[in-house]
Formats: sequence, structure tokens, C-alpha cells
Amino acid sequence: MNRSQFSDISFQFVYQNGYEHSSKEKQDAILLKQLQEEDRVFSQLSNDFEASMKVIKKWRKVTYKEIAEELYYTEKQIGRLFKGEGSLELFLLVCVYLNLPPSISMHLLEKSKWKLDLSNHTHLRYQTVLFTFQGQSVEQVKEFLKKFNIVLQ
Repeated sequence: MNRSQFSDISFQFVYQNGYEHSSKEKQDAILLKQLQEEDRVFSQLSNDFEASMKVIKKWRKVTYKEIAEELYYTEKQIGRLFKGEGSLELFLLVCVYLNLPPSISMHLLEKSKWKLDLSNHTHLRYQTVLFTFQGQSVEQVKEFLKKFNIVLQ
């Protein structure tokens, strides 16, 4: 048994988009490629929130309109979020929608006006989402949070 005795839960990589039945070598190669890409993008981020959000938007090749439609917000609200205005909740949804890795999400959060208050139960669950829900849909995140009586619009 190669499991931790201190936790009943473990997180694992789940391969998809045709890689679920690939050889271990192929899965390792795609993981390495993804991590290298994330590292490359992370290295382009600055200490300026708005500039960093532009890097992310360009990397994901999305428009404010596309994000707004997917999240049921207005294009104007998304534009304001990318300038550092708006809510922590919308920031969380955008990070999930854009499938941002924890290192990038946390860098953006650190450079933003929003802060996680780790004495706040809701913010602890937001942190869980940012650290462990990469690759999950916005709906999956909303369902998870609903279990803790946290409702995101």
C-alpha cells in the first residue's frame, strides 16, 4: 500500500481527450508538455494584475463575450474583472472556466485586490477549488460548493 495513512482522500491525474487509454509513456509525455506550457505562461506573468490577466486571456484565446456567455455575466462585467474590479466569486468562476492551474490562479489572486480569508469557511472552500478543481467544469464546482451551502451565481 502506497497511500498516506493521514488522509482518506487522494487526488490523481485523470487523462481525457483520448489520452485515457494511452500508454504510461504517452501520458507522462502529455503531462510534461502541459506542465511546461503552464510554466511558460507563469513566467510571463508580472506583478500587475491587469497585465497578467491579458496574458491569460491571450493564452486561452478567449474573448470577454465568450467568457460572459459561458458564465451568464455581461461582457462589461468580465471586462471590469480583468481590470481588477468585480467580486472574488466571479474571479473564482473565471479561473475555473479558463482551467487555470493553481500556480497561476494563486499568482493572479495575490496580485489582485481580493484576498482569501482563511478563517472564513467559504473562502477555505474557494481555496479548495483553486487548488484541486483544475480541469473541472464550472457546473462541477458549483455542485461541490453547494454541498457546503455556498451558492455561486
